[in-house]
Amino acid sequence: SEALRGNSKLKTCFDQFTTGKQREFADYIASAKRIKTRKNRLQKIIPMILRKEGLNDRYKK
Repeated sequence: SEALRGNSKLKTCFDQFTTGKQREFADYIASAKRIKTRKNRLQKIIPMILRKEGLNDRYKK
């Protein structure tokens, strides 16, 4: 949520996702036990959000 507050473009893109997709992103980050892993996952998904790409979209045909 800090990343969203600090970046209006990121927040706008994130808000365009469905509630379910938003939850997928949140669960993906929260499921990591270590803080370092959570930060790494956040850095990994920020470009995906900006491209308006969900976590599992790359597997869709």
